[in-house]
Amino acid sequence: MKITHKIHHMFLRLLISFVLLLVVASTSYGNTVSILGTNQAAGEGGSSSRFRVELSPTRGSDTIVHFTVSGTAVEAPLGTPFNDNDGYDYSYVGRAVTIPANNQYGYVDVFGIRNDTVVEGNETISLTLTNTDQGDTVSNSSGQGSMEITDNDNYTVNISPPASTVMSEGGGSLTYSVVLSNPVAASVTVDYAITGISSGDISEALTGTLSFAAGDTSKDITLTPVDDNIVEADETFTVTVDNFQSTLSPTNSSDSATGTIADNDTATVTIADASALENGSMQFTVNVDKVVAGGFSVDLTFTNGSATGGGTDYDSSTQTVTF
Repeated sequence: MKITHKIHHMFLRLLISFVLLLVVASTSYGNTVSILGTNQAAGEGGSSSRFRVELSPTRGSDTIVHFTVSGTAVEAPLGTPFNDNDGYDYSYVGRAVTIPANNQYGYVDVFGIRNDTVVEGNETISLTLTNTDQGDTVSNSSGQGSMEITDNDNYTVNISPPASTVMSEGGGSLTYSVVLSNPVAASVTVDYAITGISSGDISEALTGTLSFAAGDTSKDITLTPVDDNIVEADETFTVTVDNFQSTLSPTNSSDSATGTIADNDTATVTIADASALENGSMQFTVNVDKVVAGGFSVDLTFTNGSATGGGTDYDSSTQTVTF
């Protein structure tokens, strides 16, 4: 009886140990969660994309997997209505995914990808698994996944001239707007130069740099003519923008627009009376009251009064005075 009792006791202990082993074997410590296809792709204006979270092996009850979200793309807060131009890149994706009982996969859908007009370059979403409600192991090698949202926007730098591109000396100024066709999520610098005129023709410098902060789309170049006293032809100038500098480059390399400075000056030529004795010489003084750009010539002709030209009283041949 004692031997039978011992055998029965040993059998009971073995049975309990076997049951404990079964319990341990069925716990979650042998399960691992990971992200399959760790590099995903999506595009502005396209359909949604998703991360696939795997539980291996499967289990007979639901598994809740928690995760964090990071990256350069901006997630909209929970409850934000969808709007392509609200400043966000995609809708709220939650912070947990449920893998149903007896299923291997759960899915984190990335949806509401904004088709905005901002030039921002490609942006990333990173999903990092942290833990599960069953205490499963997070894979060291594939517990994080990334997704790249491809930007579909670009921009150009253009000069928008004023309605009238003619300005008169002493009569106002012209403003040329330098415009980025779309907002840019990075700073942009633009060099400009005015050619065809000299530094004394306008009050401003002939060269300069415009600095656009992120989101800026327009900067002005204002030109004011100098009201000089020089008689000159109307002057045509060209405003050129180039040497665009940004981490997000435009699709064009330069642009230009023209304008005209209309002169408001006139010159008056006068001649002073002169007299002389017979057998002497007579000198007439010809004056111009303003400087004339490029110079000019004036022909002097003589008309008889009481004196007779042609060598009788004086030499009446035509003369030219050059200024």
